Amino acid sequence: MLYLITYNIIPGPNNVQFFTAIQTSSTAWWHYIDSAWIIRSDLTANQISTNLAPHVNISFNNLLIVKIDTDITNRQGWLPREAWDWITQHIN
Repeated sequence: MLYLITYNIIPGPNNVQFFTAIQTSSTAWWHYIDSAWIIRSDLTANQISTNLAPHVNISFNNLLIVKIDTDITNRQGWLPREAWDWITQHIN
């Protein structure tokens, strides 16, 4: 499954661990937009959130994890071609 992870986090010492936790929660990942990642993972959104929780202060930071719909005809955005290719390759 593909997930979109987006966040608003306050810079701090745990940010590197937060980004590492995103990568280790996935079998593949794409990160082009500063505060957003698209990951392929066999985990649920709740499991991913649990992996990331130790690295964010939920009182001051925001985190959203949503499954990306597999209907590739219903998407839009301004991304480079390689981003769309990556999404298409990993959507199934």
